[in-house]
Amino acid sequence: MTTAPSKWEDLKARTISSLLMVVVGAREIWLGGPWFLALIVLVAGLMIWELTRMLDRAARGLAKALGALAALAVLVAIKAPSTLDAIALAV
Repeated sequence: MTTAPSKWEDLKARTISSLLMVVVGAREIWLGGPWFLALIVLVAGLMIWELTRMLDRAARGLAKALGALAALAVLVAIKAPSTLDAIALAV
């Protein structure tokens, strides 16, 4: 007879990972600029990768592709306004 896992057994791992995320997030906010942008792009890609993996465990290649596409889309969305302004000023 096996016992059901406790809902608290992964608390230590979750606490450590949350503290690490707070430290990394605070550091990137403090550094600002391109460091914070890189964090935003990375987190967006990882969120889509994780969502795809949760919805379909077998879709490893698709998860990687969608994560990369999401990261690229966020990067373009953030950088495009300044690029378009520069092009408009040049013309």
